[in-house]
Parts: sequence; C-alpha cells; structure tokens
Amino acid sequence: MVDITDETINFIKSWEGFSENAYYDVSRWSVGYGTIGYEGEVVTEEEAAQRLQDVVATYANNLSKKLTFEPTPSQTTGLLSAAYNLGVGGISKIIIACNAGQFQDA
Repeated sequence: MVDITDETINFIKSWEGFSENAYYDVSRWSVGYGTIGYEGEVVTEEEAAQRLQDVVATYANNLSKKLTFEPTPSQTTGLLSAAYNLGVGGISKIIIACNAGQFQDA
C-alpha cells in the first residue's frame, strides 16, 4: 500500500506552487497546486489542497497496484511526485526498476 504523508503533499506543493487563478500550463488549464482547471476558474487554498489530496490519492491507489515492494516514505514521496507530473504510465520504467530492487537506476 502506498501511504500519503503530509511530507508528500508538502513536497508536491513546494514544487507546484499555488495559484488561485487558473493558468494555461503546457497543454491544459491548471489551478491551485497544478490540478486540472478551466479558464477563469478561481479556487481558495483550502479547495486547492483538497483537490491535490484527491488527485494524489488516485495516483497512490494506481501505484499500489503496480508495486511489488513496500516503499519507504521517501520513496513514496518521490514516486508520487513523479506520477503527479508524468502519470503512473509515464513512470513505468521507474516502477520496473524499483520492483527489481534497482533503486539507483530508478
């Protein structure tokens, strides 16, 4: 099971930054801490934090189905941060390396 800690959420927040107003980010509208938004959307920091928590929970659930080892809290933070930005499919090679115990390669 991949557990989400406050440290994981705070780590992602620190890299994403907060924007109460939606902004166009590469290929879509984002808002809050980088969650999917729509043009003109405005959120409070509390709403943004909850949306981030919900999205990360989805990634944690999907990662749990693919990992064959019990990650440390730091590994969990790294995996969830990468999945948040690239998707679980986007980190498939990292997951394979971790499952094989090849953490340096990951």
